Amino acid sequence: MNKPTPYPFRITAGAYLGMTSIEVNKLHDEVHKMFKKKLEAKWVAGIKQVVICDGEVAFETDDEETIISDVVDDIAKRHNRACYTFSAPDLIDSG
Repeated sequence: MNKPTPYPFRITAGAYLGMTSIEVNKLHDEVHKMFKKKLEAKWVAGIKQVVICDGEVAFETDDEETIISDVVDDIAKRHNRACYTFSAPDLIDSG
């Protein structure tokens, strides 16, 4: 039996664009909680940015430049789902 798709990944790209910033932030936080361990592993491996779409990592890069919105838009259109972008935290060397 297939597990139901978690709520943040059932939202179409169009519906996502119509949401308020508060709704978007809540969804982003929910996806972060779901993928926290996977994201932390990506950061340790040197990945700087990740796009999660349709319940999976759809794009990742070790480039520190901000992902171009066109790239995220293309991924969202391909999946017809909301996509969530995460960036590695800045680490400050206190030594």
